[in-house]
Amino acid sequence: MDEAIKNGTQVPRSKSDPRGGYYIDYDFGDVEVGAMGQNGMIIAVDGAGNFVTAMPKFMY
Repeated sequence: MDEAIKNGTQVPRSKSDPRGGYYIDYDFGDVEVGAMGQNGMIIAVDGAGNFVTAMPKFMY
């Protein structure tokens, strides 16, 4: 998690999303991090900069 937060790509939430905050996308390359073989992670961060949740993601 720390590596993903530090080195990931910040992706803003949609302008129509009233929650504010942003997402962080992180690509682990050839390392599978999810039960279905996902190789990335998406982390939700709220408007105050607090971690909300994280889940595996297919990056490519």
